[in-house]
Amino acid sequence: MNARITLVTLFLCCTLQCFAQSFTQVWEHEEIVADKDVALLFSEVDSNDNTYYMSRYDENFTSIPADLVGRDSNGNELFRVDIFEIDPDFQGINIAIDEANDILYLLGGLNGSASLIIYRFQKSTGAVLDPFFINTSVSDPTLSRDAAVDTNGDLVVLSSINTATGTQYRLTRLALDGTVLWENTYSNPEDAIARGVVIHPTTGDIIMAGETFDIDLTANLRSVTSSGVLNWEILDIPQEAGANDIIINNNDHIIISGGALLGANQFVGEYDLSGNEIWTSQGDDPFNAIFSTVQLSSGEYITGGTSFDDQFDPTGELTLSVFQENGDFIGTYTEGNTNDDQAQILSVVILSNDDVVVTGLKKFTGSSNRIGFVARYSLNSLGVDEFGFDTSITIHPNPANDYITLTLEDSMSFANYSISNTLGQEIAQGSLEAGTNHTLNVSGLPSGIYIVSISNGDKSVSEKLVLR
Repeated sequence: MNARITLVTLFLCCTLQCFAQSFTQVWEHEEIVADKDVALLFSEVDSNDNTYYMSRYDENFTSIPADLVGRDSNGNELFRVDIFEIDPDFQGINIAIDEANDILYLLGGLNGSASLIIYRFQKSTGAVLDPFFINTSVSDPTLSRDAAVDTNGDLVVLSSINTATGTQYRLTRLALDGTVLWENTYSNPEDAIARGVVIHPTTGDIIMAGETFDIDLTANLRSVTSSGVLNWEILDIPQEAGANDIIINNNDHIIISGGALLGANQFVGEYDLSGNEIWTSQGDDPFNAIFSTVQLSSGEYITGGTSFDDQFDPTGELTLSVFQENGDFIGTYTEGNTNDDQAQILSVVILSNDDVVVTGLKKFTGSSNRIGFVARYSLNSLGVDEFGFDTSITIHPNPANDYITLTLEDSMSFANYSISNTLGQEIAQGSLEAGTNHTLNVSGLPSGIYIVSISNGDKSVSEKLVLR
């Protein structure tokens, strides 16, 4: 299959008029190293829509750090730093951004080391700053998994500690100069892996998620105060899948998502700040695993991951799924081929205009090694070019709250219109004349994404409408 993603159909009918949403690829860059498998790991985005990520390649079953890369919203490379030259033994895992102080933190560790090692770079230029070498209170092997920066510039680092009795999670809070402010460990009943941490923007509470390896794989979720005191914990969320990502949504609630790397079972769940479950959704395609989730300004969630068949064997397909704000599943797009058993979207970040940038790895038929890739996609309307005529519809305002005005703009004198939700349900219809305005009251409709379609009988054009 061609590497370029041109359209993703979230519900499908026999004609183009039935397409409701699409992902269009804006740009893509591939990272290729001869005779080596390459992966682009977890990424972060800043307020200027610049994306930062680290690449890694595998040689003789050993992971070797490659480059730290920054790109602007157009895909142009801002800088590239050779991590291998800095420290060939460093196992980079994740990135955190301190925007106020122009710092990029590169998280990870050294195999078998208990020291907390964090490399720092100037975010605007990629210049190397003094790293943090933190002597921890434990002697067991440690790997920092994720980190978050609070409004004071403190860095909160989530690590996994491998002990003789299982795995503990550790939180370390560092001041801007690297001073350890406090350090706490949190026990798990079985072996576990820490995956993600966020700082709540209102309460300052620190919320972490991961996965527990019991008889069945389960997700876990914890909340602690800004000083590390436990608020609550849920150690056995029964999804038969681990939590791979955690975010705070537009309602200041907790969203966790995940799946089993070797067993699918995708899920997305919302929890309030007391740990009460609001909803959990697997969608109608449980044979996917989710590694990363973002939320659109209109409320919908986009998740990135990989796909499995009904025997829980990887299919070699990348996945982008969309869920409504209440957890209702909208649909999944897959892209890839059966030649690759490890094609994955590892990270999704969202830009200010609701475009997404994804990083991961893939392989195409005939290739012997996997390549890393970073790509930007728009979840947008179906453009007029797909339909071969220059009729267009203007929707004002968009996004809207109470009323919208539709205007037909072209040489056509007449067209029919319809408005549908993302489930394909038609909620309004009517007719338009070129050059005239048609005003509709939409105040009674729920917030979300809608599709406005016009047709002249045999061809259609669709535009996305966002209601807030």
